[in-house]
Amino acid sequence: MVSKIRLMGRSLLIGAVPLFCLTLSVCVLLIFSLGLMPLVYRSSVMSIVNSTFAEKSAYINLAVAAAILFIISMSYSALKTGSDRYMLKKAQKVSAGTKDIFFYFAPKNLFSLLFISFRTSVLRVLVFAFLNIPTVLCSLLLLTLSRSRFSAAVGAVLAAGCAVFFISSFWFYFRLTSSLFLVRYYFIKGEYINFRHLIASSQSAMHGKVNELCKLRLSFLGWFISCIFILPIGYVWGYYKQTMAAWANEIMKLQ
Repeated sequence: MVSKIRLMGRSLLIGAVPLFCLTLSVCVLLIFSLGLMPLVYRSSVMSIVNSTFAEKSAYINLAVAAAILFIISMSYSALKTGSDRYMLKKAQKVSAGTKDIFFYFAPKNLFSLLFISFRTSVLRVLVFAFLNIPTVLCSLLLLTLSRSRFSAAVGAVLAAGCAVFFISSFWFYFRLTSSLFLVRYYFIKGEYINFRHLIASSQSAMHGKVNELCKLRLSFLGWFISCIFILPIGYVWGYYKQTMAAWANEIMKLQ
């Protein structure tokens, strides 16, 4: 199955490699350019802020830093989701062009993307925090006991317990978040009523397919390692993203 999906992604990649490489280059250059904003602010504006608003300068500088980080994240998310939109439309055999890559830079589309991305991120953080409660409690117990005398055996058991809890929480987090794989693709298609329906649709479609997703991702490990020595990252990135879009489309067609 993995070989079939990868072959499908490779066939869809034909003729689109230059565009994928250009998109990746634009993404890197955009992030790099936005990353220079703190230097520009520090060299030209920060001194004025510090002298004019001495008492509140720390808060203003913090707000500016947060705004710059938000702009960088927003731009990256818009380009990434736009690329997914382009690749999904190719998998659907629908006409796709560069306008799809920059589709989410339109204010209305960007607002919808930010709303979904924010809620999805909050959900992931809450799941991660909840799953790590046993790890935190075990670590706190170990830290508390370390301030008094206790046997090495007890310490070893608690340390082993912390490790087991951490590995278990990471594994369950991976499984749960993998079930959200189709969220961005359902969002791109617009086939959802609200955020809850979007999550439920993804989890329902991904039921029993998490292991397959893991195998598909791991099959690209060698390709990404080869980018260091042989293949251009633009081709491998496009190949990976197009394959994921093709697989997502196949799953959604079954629903």
